[in-house]
Amino acid sequence: MTRKIVSTALVTAAALSLGGCLELQRASTHGYVIDREVVDELRPGVDNKQSVASALGNPTAASTFRDNVWYYIQQRQEKIAFLPEETTRQRVLQFTFDNEGYFEGLERYTLADAQAVAPRGDRTASRGREMGFFEQIFSNIGRFGAAGPGGMAGPGR
Repeated sequence: MTRKIVSTALVTAAALSLGGCLELQRASTHGYVIDREVVDELRPGVDNKQSVASALGNPTAASTFRDNVWYYIQQRQEKIAFLPEETTRQRVLQFTFDNEGYFEGLERYTLADAQAVAPRGDRTASRGREMGFFEQIFSNIGRFGAAGPGGMAGPGR
């Protein structure tokens, strides 16, 4: 009887474990939902930043290094069980505008065009004086007066 209870418990635990695996894949879409028809109606030299923003909404990002470049980004990400989330599809629309703000051109990019950027492992250099361990600990000794009335340092405060 005990053997039957143990084997039944093991079978039940295994079934529950496997049942949980069926629901472990998850997909989600983030960013701008691209409507090809709306994008195709925009005309270079005719539309400007205002009309593009009216048709598509605010861009996902604007270029940091080049003025007058907007990006609309859409990504699909999937996660399976305990594995890290992975981007499986990416679409980027890059709108370029001239100096007067008129739409000049459109580039389309996919995940195949993406470039991996590896962050550097070392720290960012700070501009300032480097202090040693003991200097950091003892540097404030004597810099502040004793607390007076109301917790304020210095006489008459």
